[in-house]
Amino acid sequence: MSPNGEEVAAAEGRQQRRADAGRERAGALEKNEEVKEEPRDTQSKLLDLLMGLTERMEASQGQLEEKERLKGHG
Repeated sequence: MSPNGEEVAAAEGRQQRRADAGRERAGALEKNEEVKEEPRDTQSKLLDLLMGLTERMEASQGQLEEKERLKGHG
């Protein structure tokens, strides 16, 4: 059973109204709200966390390579 033309037109109309309403809300938000920048403090904390993660991953990789090297000689 395929939908008739009236049902399709009604569904398309509802979708268009939802899209229009979404664009109106987005436009209102852009006008009323300023985009807030991340505080520098947060950025530096994130950078520190990423650097620490990188160091731990490198150390872990080194340990794995050492284990593999020792397995090869055993």
